[in-house]
Amino acid sequence: MNIYGAFALSAVIAYLLGSLSFAVIFSKLFAKDDVRNHGSGNAGTTNVFRSIGVGAGICTFFCDFAKGAAAILVSRLLMSWAGYPADVPENAPIIYIAESVAGLFAVLGHLYPVFFGFRGGKGIMTLAGIIFMLSPARFLALLGVFLISFAITRTVSVGSIMDGITYPIITFIHCWFFQRAQDPAIYTTSYVLVQVAIAAVFGLIVIFKHRSNINRILNGTEPKMSFKTKKSAAAEETAAAESTTESAE
Repeated sequence: MNIYGAFALSAVIAYLLGSLSFAVIFSKLFAKDDVRNHGSGNAGTTNVFRSIGVGAGICTFFCDFAKGAAAILVSRLLMSWAGYPADVPENAPIIYIAESVAGLFAVLGHLYPVFFGFRGGKGIMTLAGIIFMLSPARFLALLGVFLISFAITRTVSVGSIMDGITYPIITFIHCWFFQRAQDPAIYTTSYVLVQVAIAAVFGLIVIFKHRSNINRILNGTEPKMSFKTKKSAAAEETAAAESTTESAE
């Protein structure tokens, strides 16, 4: 296999992996229903937690993360077969680009899944798995940004948007001040800029997919995150309905 074949095949496999919409799969397994018919209508982890329940949400969380990581592993394997093993430092730039292309196609698969009518989620957990494989250090930095944002606002979308904004910045700082300092022959200015550009593309996708969330945040109507079972959520809805009825009487 040559390098062009490795790029193309990894992109196709990554897209198909991304197209496995675990939010839909687990909502049907746990609730015999499609999560896209509930809540925000989004086929993602947060909506599964809110609309289906904790069990389905946890399964979706881990599987969406895993498919992003798997896309990178497939690309790494195919690049090795093409003569670019990851343990050779000089191969780092081309391998990073190949893995990033695979990651992009995995995200596109999640956003527009061929197996589920091209109606997917926003790609956050899939992208998290991708970034974890590309750079564990950047993943940890972004996790910190997310947790701080979530702790302050109790809103998942704010954490995701902040990660989209800061990802290129974190990538530049990590590449320029840490990796380049250790190995300037590999981490040239052009290679650093390529990594920042790739991070910017991923960040823009995150922000673009959160357009409606941004509008709700600005209007003060974005819902806070609560981890409830589907049964308890239904009970609260029933109680609220009864309270409304009693008030009307």
